[in-house]
This record gives sequence, C-alpha cells and structure tokens, in this order.
Amino acid sequence: MPEPEPVMRRPAPLLAIGQPDPASRIPYTGWPLFALGFRPFYLLAAGFAVIGMAAWAALLLNWLPAVRGPVLAPLFWHAHEMVFGFAAAAVVGFLLTAGKNWTGLQTPQGPRLAGLAALWVAGFAAYLWKYAPYLLAPRVDGRDG
Repeated sequence: MPEPEPVMRRPAPLLAIGQPDPASRIPYTGWPLFALGFRPFYLLAAGFAVIGMAAWAALLLNWLPAVRGPVLAPLFWHAHEMVFGFAAAAVVGFLLTAGKNWTGLQTPQGPRLAGLAALWVAGFAAYLWKYAPYLLAPRVDGRDG
C-alpha cells in the first residue's frame, strides 16, 4: 500500500486590509477636524477625561457636596461616566475610523460627523442638566453646599 502524500501546512490567509480604491474616494475640502471619525471623538474623549477627573476629584474632596446624595452615588457616577462618556466617545471614534478600512466604504465626514459629535455633546449636556439644580441652588441661596 502506498504511503499517503504529506499534507502541506500553509497558514490560513488573513484578512488583508488594503487601501480603498482612490477613484472611489471623494476628496474632503472642509474643516480638517471633521475629515476623519477619530478626530472629533478622540478630542471629545480626551476633553471629557480631563473634565471628568476634575469633577471626580471635586466629589472626593467634598467640594461638590450637594451632588453626592440626591442624584447619584459617586462610585456609580464614576462608572456611568467612564462607560457612557469616555469609553463611548473613544469606541465611536475607533469604529468610525476602522469601519472605513474594514468595509472600504466612506464613513461620515463633514456635517454628518459634526452632527454625530454634537449628538454626543448633547447627551452629555442632557445628563449634566439634571444636576444643575443641585449645583446652582446652594450658590444662588448664598450657601456653598
């Protein structure tokens, strides 16, 4: 009986991420901040991280005592802001950039990307709006908490 031929083991082909066809690319002539998806969202994530750390430190140092009890416990506030604030902006920025390479399709840019970034800012502002009475009322009344 003849021996079976050895099976050649080749590595499985990986997904090749190539450049999209230059002919299908529409040149963007607007403001460079809104040319690629990662730019506004990474900038928002970085800015949010600075603001969030300052607010977290203010909570821990009891500089914002009115916010502590009635709205959200500091630990849950921190977790909420890390997931829905910082991480959401970073993940959306990554997906808008990587999606272009994965699919070869154009991702939002210009006014559409600015609208997505404005939607994130509006969500953050709406979340802060419910804190406004607890932050402003003691100051208006002349008490600092």
